[in-house]
Amino acid sequence: QVERGHSLIQAARESGTKAEDKVHDAMQKTAEAHNLEVSSQRIADKAREQQEHAEATLNRSRSEIRHAKLQLQKADEDEAKAESLEKEARETTEKLRVCISIEGVLLHHSGEARQDVGSSSEACERLCLLQRGCQESIFHSGENHCRFYETRSDVPELFHSFYNSSLCGMREDLSELQKSKDLILSRKDFLQGRHTCSWMGENCMTSKCCVSADNEYPKPSCFKKNESYAGCVVSPPSGWSGELIRGNQQVLQLQPVPASEPASETMGTSLFCFSIVAWDSPRTSELAQHLRRVRQGLFQCEEHALVAASALPGSQESSSWKAVYTSLLAWDQVKKDGRYLKHDWTIKVDLEQVFLPERLQQHLRSLRAPAGVSVVLQSGQPNNSLQVLSRQAVQALVDGKDRCMLHVDHEKGEEYFADLCLRGLGVNYMVDSTMVASGSCQGSKTVAVGHFESIDAWDRCYDDLTGSAPSSHVLLKRKA
Repeated sequence: QVERGHSLIQAARESGTKAEDKVHDAMQKTAEAHNLEVSSQRIADKAREQQEHAEATLNRSRSEIRHAKLQLQKADEDEAKAESLEKEARETTEKLRVCISIEGVLLHHSGEARQDVGSSSEACERLCLLQRGCQESIFHSGENHCRFYETRSDVPELFHSFYNSSLCGMREDLSELQKSKDLILSRKDFLQGRHTCSWMGENCMTSKCCVSADNEYPKPSCFKKNESYAGCVVSPPSGWSGELIRGNQQVLQLQPVPASEPASETMGTSLFCFSIVAWDSPRTSELAQHLRRVRQGLFQCEEHALVAASALPGSQESSSWKAVYTSLLAWDQVKKDGRYLKHDWTIKVDLEQVFLPERLQQHLRSLRAPAGVSVVLQSGQPNNSLQVLSRQAVQALVDGKDRCMLHVDHEKGEEYFADLCLRGLGVNYMVDSTMVASGSCQGSKTVAVGHFESIDAWDRCYDDLTGSAPSSHVLLKRKA
């Protein structure tokens, strides 16, 4: 019984130990549960804080959205109001202002211009109309740009389909604008040529006059055939009404252009220069390369070109005919090049001729050619190959040279042909007797002189003419 009692006590003790272990485990789990509860509470508190912050942020965002919508609505209202005011201002401006279009005219300006891209002459004119300070717009269809001026000009510089000019002002100035337009158009014949007479065999119903080259004799006159045709003939053929509209107008009766009055606008002095070069000639090509390298002669012009001498059809023609034909082909290239349109004067100069562009510009300033006039400078020297033409004269030549080929003698030399052709096309002239020297490489006013095929001779004359030290390559040649 004692042993059994000991066993029971031992079992009780073991049961107590197990109970204590279970109590300890329970206490640990209780502690863990408490910790989890505390952690969960913290997470819940943080989640509540985040929720509250999110709700506050959402409320602020909703408030900002409402404010932004109000601002956008106000901006739309302001924009609509601004558009309404702008439309009203445009309508008011259109009621107060007016523009007159002058098609095919580039007006002369010396002032600064504002530029903008334009899709058409109408759009360009409208932009000027809506700007109270704009007095004139010029649209260039080739480059699609507008120029706007705060002053008006009544001096035409060029008549060409590339250009459209518009005169703008207040409606009460309409009669003044119309007078300016009429004045501009009245100068067209003078600027493009003093006359636009027809040649032998051409219809003179519109021109009402005939011109002739000096190798045509007797001279043609303008006779009426019927109500729709009149021709330049020596005598009216059978069946014509025979009414004499006007007798022959001698080509050489054109008068020189007077210098511009001191208060009037004059032609500028920017130069486009070109020479015809036979590149298959070693001597000519070497001279061209030398002048290009030392920047002398035509290479001192604002812009320049070397035009290759074209191969001519046939081999039976005279040297004079070939020279004329080569020159006309070169003018074709100048027309295609188009740079002459950017300059006041175009100069055709022989490469072998010593040529000083800066001196020519001094002469041009002294001559005071009226702005926009169609004019060629004459030196009065025989066998002078230097040709100095205003932009308007070049336009007349490149447009009318085919008529000259039909009616002007090709066998008297290129200079003779060019002179008579320009006169026949109505190009006016001014005389500058000091421009060209026949052979002397001296003179402070000489613009061009001689015909020097060798580089050494050309440079010697250039140095003598300008009073410069001998060119470096000449010194090298002399040392050699």
